[in-house]
Amino acid sequence: MYKKLLCQVNYSGKPLDKVPFVIGPDGKPFEPLNAFVRATLFDSSKNRLKTVNAKVDKIVTFLCYLQQNDRRWTRATHDRVRQFRNQGGIGKRKRNSTTINGYIGAIYEFYWWCEGKGYCNRVIGINNVDIDDYLYPLFVYPPGPNDVKGYSLPNLLDPTPSRMRADITDKEKWEAAYEKAIEEDSIYSQRDAALILFILQSGARRGEAQSTHTDQFAEDPHPSQKTMPVKVRKTKSSNEGRI
Repeated sequence: MYKKLLCQVNYSGKPLDKVPFVIGPDGKPFEPLNAFVRATLFDSSKNRLKTVNAKVDKIVTFLCYLQQNDRRWTRATHDRVRQFRNQGGIGKRKRNSTTINGYIGAIYEFYWWCEGKGYCNRVIGINNVDIDDYLYPLFVYPPGPNDVKGYSLPNLLDPTPSRMRADITDKEKWEAAYEKAIEEDSIYSQRDAALILFILQSGARRGEAQSTHTDQFAEDPHPSQKTMPVKVRKTKSSNEGRI
């Protein structure tokens, strides 16, 4: 099986902890993925160590899936990625479509990079590769108007829930919970209704809504003002933010 280790390396004269290093099924360093880590982590200021580690975890999961199905990593086909996607329960728990799409994005980014560096030659549609005699190769779609990667990802689950704050997943369930809280007409239900309404109107996450105090709201806005900024003590990635 493929296995990810965490190592310490020196980068620009500073120690860097928990850098991923992957061992292949033969017990030797798996250079294609380790080279990908070096390229994405050290050659680009856009990728933080936490982001690269998350990508490597997803790629290793897919490589292990291929091995379990008696496929070499260079024989990753379109159908294999689709079957991997359709599992839905990647890992130990059920994954939502956004998480599965994150797996798909990491897989194609890795193979796109490997194709360009000559580690594999089964990816069709990118890096000027347009022909292959292999049945059902791994292929991508032509880029759309907003695709910064230069290609569109196939095998994504639709619809993809937006992660914009203005969008609430399962909005109907939140609205039903709000109506139920209003109907109960108790002190606790009124508190719950206020929190639910705040989530619906602001797009705040549950943890953000729970940690918000009244003194974090700005002063009463002018009637012509459509939005009101709210400071929250705890966000997904930090201990302070605005919504």
